[in-house]
Amino acid sequence: MEYTLINKDQFTIIGVKKRIKSEVPYFTEVWNEFMENYDKVKDNSIDDGFYGINEAPDENNMQDYIAGIMVDDNYENSDSVFTRHVQPDSTYAVFECEVDNIGPTYVRIFSEWNDEKYKVNDMNVCCFEYYPPNTIGADDKVLLYIPVIKTS
Repeated sequence: MEYTLINKDQFTIIGVKKRIKSEVPYFTEVWNEFMENYDKVKDNSIDDGFYGINEAPDENNMQDYIAGIMVDDNYENSDSVFTRHVQPDSTYAVFECEVDNIGPTYVRIFSEWNDEKYKVNDMNVCCFEYYPPNTIGADDKVLLYIPVIKTS
C-alpha cells in the first residue's frame, strides 16, 4: 500500500461528536448533523477542508466520531451542538482513497499494511480523514491519516 509519511503539528477541530456503531450509515448521520449546523462555524475554518476524527472502536464495534472543521487553537465554542477536539502533534502515514472506499481502505491498512520502520501508534492519537474543499462525490479523493511511531 502506498503512503506518505508526514509530521503534523497539533490542531483543533470543532464539530459534531456522536457515539456510533462503526458502519457507514452511522457516519453519514454524524456528517448530516454537522452539515445542518455548518453555517454556524464555517467562517472560522482555517483551511476550508473537512475532518472526520475516529476514536478506536471498542469490543462492541462502537466508537466516538467527530465530523468537523479545523479552527484556530484559541477558538471558543459557544454552541452546545459542537464539541472541541485537539489532535496532538504526531507522525502520520497518509493514505489516499475515494470517499466510497474509506471503510475498506481502513480495513486494509489495519490488516495488511506492514512497514519495517513504523507501526500504528494507538496511544491517545486518533486516526482521521481529511476531505479537501469541494469533496462532494463518492469518487472524490480523501486522505486517511494514521498515527505511527518508529519501531526502532
